[in-house]
Amino acid sequence: MAVFVTGATDVVGANLVRALTRQGETVRVLLRNNDRYNDVLKDLPAERSYGDPRDLNALRRAMKDCTAVYHTEELNPIEYCPPSAYEATNTEGTRRVLQVAVEREIKRVVYTSSAFTVGCGTSDTLAIETTEFNLENLDDPYIESKRKAESIAREFLEKGLEVVILNPGLVLGPLSVRPTIGTALVRLSGTLTKLYPSGGILVSDAEDVATAHLVAMERGTPGERYIVGTENTKYYLLLELLYTISGFRPVSIPMPRLSAFLMGWLSDSFAKIFGRAIPSIPSLSVIKRTYVDLFLSSEKATLELGMAWTPLKVTLDKTVDWLRKNRMI
Repeated sequence: MAVFVTGATDVVGANLVRALTRQGETVRVLLRNNDRYNDVLKDLPAERSYGDPRDLNALRRAMKDCTAVYHTEELNPIEYCPPSAYEATNTEGTRRVLQVAVEREIKRVVYTSSAFTVGCGTSDTLAIETTEFNLENLDDPYIESKRKAESIAREFLEKGLEVVILNPGLVLGPLSVRPTIGTALVRLSGTLTKLYPSGGILVSDAEDVATAHLVAMERGTPGERYIVGTENTKYYLLLELLYTISGFRPVSIPMPRLSAFLMGWLSDSFAKIFGRAIPSIPSLSVIKRTYVDLFLSSEKATLELGMAWTPLKVTLDKTVDWLRKNRMI
């Protein structure tokens, strides 16, 4: 019997597959044919099923004889993406996975959501799992699609499916092959770029997040959220740490909000007109996220799941080391 992992080529999924195989689990993954990121799993003994995650029959084949599901797959690119794409992958994709889990009589699923669905706290009052959502002003299709997915997950509780929800922040760590805001920040630290956004973020260590999935599968409470993160930090402090690791010493200058938003608007407009995004230029939605303080508490996961968190400096060292060894920076 096997456990099924979606999104296995993303940083969360890949680290989860590695953690599962290390503890002796038989792991099955669903991969897209000819996806250049499939190589991230080349050294991991996972059973590979190939097909489109949007295809119910592909999911049915992949989940055959599985005992549990970890649903980590999501769409969250740096560049502009139409709202319908977020809806198709993050919202309806979650519905499809949970539907097939019920069909296959799988009892338990751990779903990877996002800290952004919880909302913002402050350095004095951290947001917790039950904080009232307060990011409506961002009008962010990614966040909205993930919030809808959480609602769908709770609906499946009534069908007997035990769904536990995890809410990581900015995930950093090894096996980061896909472009993310995290890897973009690491690359910035190897240049003389001096500009930074004014917001802050909960950083999550990828290996911690993988461990949290394992523990949540074992003893997480169905229907409950668990925020999983290492440390809350402002982006300029995060970059200072990365500069220390990379050896650069630029003079940091805050990026004016209006200038940043204009850059995002121009990036989105280019994508809408020409049908393709400008590589590595963030969308307006992504830029807006970096101007809020997404400060949250992981105390619930500490107390109920017994989680211990990797220090931020160690997480950054691991991330930079892995990216350097794989010639990605």
